[in-house]
Amino acid sequence: MKTLIVYATRHGSTEKVTSRLMELIKGDVTSVNLEKQKVTGLENYDLIIIGGSIHEGSIQSSIHKFCIQHERLLLEKNLGLFILCIETGIKALTQIENAFPEPLRAKSLAMDTLGGELLIERMNFIEKFLVKKIMKTKESVYRLDNQAIEVFAQTLLSKTTQLAVQ
Repeated sequence: MKTLIVYATRHGSTEKVTSRLMELIKGDVTSVNLEKQKVTGLENYDLIIIGGSIHEGSIQSSIHKFCIQHERLLLEKNLGLFILCIETGIKALTQIENAFPEPLRAKSLAMDTLGGELLIERMNFIEKFLVKKIMKTKESVYRLDNQAIEVFAQTLLSKTTQLAVQ
C-alpha cells in the first residue's frame, strides 16, 4: 500500500506528527510539506492523509487549496484527515469541520484532532501578541496527543486492510 501524507506546518508541530505517522504506518510512505514542495503523482497512492494546524481558527491556506483543487481525485482514494489545535471538545470538532470540505470529511476513513502545541519561541511578534491576548498565555504549551496519533494510524491501517480484502 502506497501512502502519502500531505501536510503544512508553521512551527514544526505538524511535521512532528507526520514523522510519527510515518513510523506507525510503515511501508511505502511519502510525506510532502505543501509549504516547501508540490505534490506529484497523487493518483499513484492508495491512502492519502492530509493534516495541518489551526491558526486563528483556520487551517493553512495551502491545505485548504490542496483539498479544493484535488477534491475529485481525493474522493476516489482512501483518506485520512487530521488537525492540530489547542482546543478540545466541541471547539475542536468545529475546527476540524471548518478545516476540510464536507465531501472529504464524509469520505474519510479516519478524522481526528491530534492535540496541539503553542510554541511561543518560534512565533513572530504578531503571533505572540495574538496568543497572549486570545489564549491568555505567555508560555509554550505542549499537548500533542500520542495516544490519539496511534489510534488514528491504527484506524487507517485497519480500515484500508478491510477495504482491500473486500
